[in-house]
Amino acid sequence: MSDIKNEETAAPAPAQVGSEGGRALRAKLKRIFTIGGITVLVLGAALAIYSHNRVSTDDAQVDGHSAPISARVSGSVQEILVQDNQVVKAGQVLVKLDPRDLQAEVAQAQASLDAAIADARKARLSAVQGRTSDMARARAMVAAQAAISEKAQADLARLAPLAQRAEISQQQFDAAKAEAKVASSQLTAAGQLFDAVRQEAGSRQAGAEAQDAKTEKAKADLDALKLKLSYCTITAPVDGIVTRKTVQIGQVLQPGQSLMTVVPEHSFVIANFKETQLAKMRPGQKAEVEVDMNGKTLDATVDSISAATGASMSLLPPENATGNFVKVVQRIPVKITFDAKDATDAGLRPGMNVTVTVFTK
Repeated sequence: MSDIKNEETAAPAPAQVGSEGGRALRAKLKRIFTIGGITVLVLGAALAIYSHNRVSTDDAQVDGHSAPISARVSGSVQEILVQDNQVVKAGQVLVKLDPRDLQAEVAQAQASLDAAIADARKARLSAVQGRTSDMARARAMVAAQAAISEKAQADLARLAPLAQRAEISQQQFDAAKAEAKVASSQLTAAGQLFDAVRQEAGSRQAGAEAQDAKTEKAKADLDALKLKLSYCTITAPVDGIVTRKTVQIGQVLQPGQSLMTVVPEHSFVIANFKETQLAKMRPGQKAEVEVDMNGKTLDATVDSISAATGASMSLLPPENATGNFVKVVQRIPVKITFDAKDATDAGLRPGMNVTVTVFTK
């Protein structure tokens, strides 16, 4: 009995048990809330530190300057050397056209050029002969007639006093006078002949120059046809991948007709950032590009920032002056570039979605 009484005396009262349990629960909850608050503060601080001096957007796509391949001359397709989705290198032959028609035109133009060169050589030779032999003969004739005329005038001057003193007959004096007139007339004719020969030499020179011009034109025509002939071999302008191939063997093409498109391996990203994110963004800043397809991250650089918003450059820009104005945060395209090898390794293709983060510090 005494033991039972001692146990009853030692057992705590129910009120005391409830009070101690409540205090323990409150202490436990307090610790939980304290730890939770500290965790929230730490996470918030970590998030603030992480997001400080960086801006991100998932409104970004891979882009590239695709090269459309088209015919530059008309002709029949003779050979196609590539297939859809084939990787090609710059300068690689894609399509060959039948060159026979243009080859015949080139041969005709070559013959015309050869004939023009021969005519030009003949014209230059004639011009040189006119300047040398003909001009020399005419000049010698003028000099000879000038000497004859000078002698006749001197003879006439010597005979004139003798005729006045009647020391010679009038017939002799008249004969000397006639000879002087004939010599003067021959000198005038020789001068006129010299002028005619000089004019003819000038005409020959002009003819030679005109023939040289014809030769240059024939050469230009031949070069133009050779250039057109080279267009029968269509090559890839850049490294890339063939897509949208529509050309077929035997198809007759017209100039400007589309054949295929070469999508270049070197691509870039157009990221549309909000206008509120551009305050500290500058070209040359570091960036990261995360590829949605495989989760790979590429080191990148801000190349340039567009001069206008995407909305203002769209086909139907917004008309805020109509009165139904709703302020919307605009987005501005930003060009992001990266190493071409990294893009190839990541399997980037134009149109793919990516996430871009720019470090604005």
